[in-house]
Amino acid sequence: MASRQGTANKSRPPSTLDRLTATGSKTPLYTGMGSRGSLKTGRSTASRRGTGASTLGMKDALTDTLVKQMRQRFANQAQDIKQQDLIGQEVVAFMTSNGSMKAEDISALEDRIRNKLSGGTGTPTMAVLRKKEGDEWAMLAKFEEKQAVIEELRKKEAVKEQKVRTKMELDKQMREAEERRLADLALEKAWAEEEKRALEVWKLEEADKMAKEKEKMAVLKSEREAQIKDREMRIAKAAERKQLEDEQTAGGGG
Repeated sequence: MASRQGTANKSRPPSTLDRLTATGSKTPLYTGMGSRGSLKTGRSTASRRGTGASTLGMKDALTDTLVKQMRQRFANQAQDIKQQDLIGQEVVAFMTSNGSMKAEDISALEDRIRNKLSGGTGTPTMAVLRKKEGDEWAMLAKFEEKQAVIEELRKKEAVKEQKVRTKMELDKQMREAEERRLADLALEKAWAEEEKRALEVWKLEEADKMAKEKEKMAVLKSEREAQIKDREMRIAKAAERKQLEDEQTAGGGG
């Protein structure tokens, strides 16, 4: 192990696994482990690892810290370098494939390390993580399928609501058209009645005019007849006077 690390160091910087397998300070960057296996961070460390650290650098720091924590946690079972390396390899595999700091994931990692240190083979960490990842993808697929069903129901409901709104709008337009038709009929009826009344008034006025004209013509006729009669009487009287004068003239001469 040491010879491989020495050769690698000449050609490239030490990798995370190289740093993990080397013995170093036992002082953890985290304050301890929770009751269910979750890591609890110290404020001073969080401030040193805060702003400006890259994602890769932070993950390497978390990996280093987690290795140290696990080595301390299993100090009684991991008494030699090989067992220490085993812990480092399990942590690196865990952080490379998942890196979750959830309590249940840390607890699963502890179970895996404990099983390996006790001589068991167990299910490889990667396989466990892949199974969990598969379960998560299955849950995600079910969730997406459910969301798709919900979205389809929403679309159907939206179409239904649109149909209802369209029907309501058409009904409204039909009612308004019928109201306009009835209003036009009422207006036409009113106009017809008004024309009929005006015609009756005109007829009455024309009849009155005709009556007055007829009366006037009668008066003129009566006056004309009186004038003719008066003229005839004057002519007759003139004739009588002439005849009388002629007779008187004739008698005086005889």
